[in-house]
Amino acid sequence: MFRGAQYFSTLELESGFHQIRMAKVDRWKTAFRSVMGLFEYKFMPFGLKGAPATFQANINAYLQPLLGQGVIAYLDDVLIYSPDLPSYVTLLQQVLRVFLDQQFYPKFSECKFAKRELIYLGYTISAQGIKPPADKIQAIEEWPEVLENETQIRQFLGTVNYCRMFMGPDFSKVTRPLVDLTRKGAPFQWTDTHTQAMRRLKQRLIDYTTLQIPDTTKPFELYTDASGWSHVSLDFVTDLPLTTAGHDAILVVVDSLSKMAHFIPAKKSHTAADTVELLVDRLILYHGFPDVLVSDRDPRFQSEVWSQLCSRFSITRAMSLELAYNTTSHSSTELSHFEIMIGENPLTAADLDIVGALAPTLTPPMTKLFRQLCGRAEPHRESEVAPEILR
Repeated sequence: MFRGAQYFSTLELESGFHQIRMAKVDRWKTAFRSVMGLFEYKFMPFGLKGAPATFQANINAYLQPLLGQGVIAYLDDVLIYSPDLPSYVTLLQQVLRVFLDQQFYPKFSECKFAKRELIYLGYTISAQGIKPPADKIQAIEEWPEVLENETQIRQFLGTVNYCRMFMGPDFSKVTRPLVDLTRKGAPFQWTDTHTQAMRRLKQRLIDYTTLQIPDTTKPFELYTDASGWSHVSLDFVTDLPLTTAGHDAILVVVDSLSKMAHFIPAKKSHTAADTVELLVDRLILYHGFPDVLVSDRDPRFQSEVWSQLCSRFSITRAMSLELAYNTTSHSSTELSHFEIMIGENPLTAADLDIVGALAPTLTPPMTKLFRQLCGRAEPHRESEVAPEILR
């Protein structure tokens, strides 16, 4: 965005929201009473819920042709940047002309013109890029290395979090010891680990990274907080009509983060090795190895080949708990999915051991069937116990 920019200006508009005239039919909504009588605002006051969005929408509409072409606007703060002085002057004249036509007036005592470096929205902007302001760096440097209570830790973390984008990709790992002390119920005990975390955070800000627009002609690394296809669910849909290619099943692979899915033609007769080959060809080749694979208890997903694959590439296997999920009450409805769909939770084999403790929500037919099953299972219960246990 700022690549090649050498000259910068900031404009601050006078009176902010008060430059937006209110519709006459809405003025009564801002009425207030005083000793001098009843008053209504003719211009938009501060404090209205929709005031920031309304103001931003007006600024965007007025400056639309110039936004991203050397102009950035956030509420009443406008940044103008240009690679040379002639184009800078032309752009500044265009912005001022727009404001004059719309009766938006800058507060010139707060404006900066033709600067090589300036502060915008709390960050230092220059031809080199974006960097933290000097006063923020100084404030963090002056923090003591030993904090005495949770409040001080929260204040310090809030201050450094403002500059976290300049402090390296593993900011969360460095702050982890301090964050752990702020957790509910955690005992406050300061150790050398916490002192080291404070020192590392201070040093990282002193050795800050200046942010620049990536130069796509050079190699660079991209770090992300949440990567797609890290947590993957998969399942087979079988017994489908046979295709001309001989497929009668689909392997459905879903990314838990984006919900993007791959539908891979397969065969019901595919072995574990065949399934691994499909995943390599259609998942791993495009998205890399996932961290977690969630599947049902299909024999193919519990085979030795599958275990070796997950072990070799440090993939965590997780078995889905469909029945447990669908029979658990949801916090918003206070009912399980089965209770919503069919009126009751289905019985399982474990329920046959509970004689006389039937749920009051069971329908009479289900109650009758349940008692019949319990009666049939009771005579065979002792015969199924191992002989060594009976002795």
